[in-house]
Amino acid sequence: MSKHKIPNITKKWIAALRSGEYNQCTYGLRNKDNEFCCLGVAVDIMAPSTWLKTLNSDGFYSYRSLGSTGLISNDEFNRFVPFYIQNRLPFHVSVDTLIALNDDEGYTFAQIADIIESWWGDNPRRR
Repeated sequence: MSKHKIPNITKKWIAALRSGEYNQCTYGLRNKDNEFCCLGVAVDIMAPSTWLKTLNSDGFYSYRSLGSTGLISNDEFNRFVPFYIQNRLPFHVSVDTLIALNDDEGYTFAQIADIIESWWGDNPRRR
């Protein structure tokens, strides 16, 4: 695999996943206990001003789309992804993979950070 430069904002996301500052949750971006999924950490790092102060009926925070006054639910997350997360991942990587690792496979944030780096071919832990 060739080595590609990781975008700076993605480096910040990876560092945040490893920082220990975020507690992990599943099946939502950010819950009432201020726990995040790996993509919720990305939202918090890449667009923190989009979080709303109120919880939705499922007990998760929603966020506002940048450039819009409309609200986005967790089900509509993929409308947010192309601008803020998917463009920070290599072209061959799907955000659905990250969702599965976080929600279904039980990967820790540190493990997910390692995987994100490995996708870019720039994971010093593999050397």
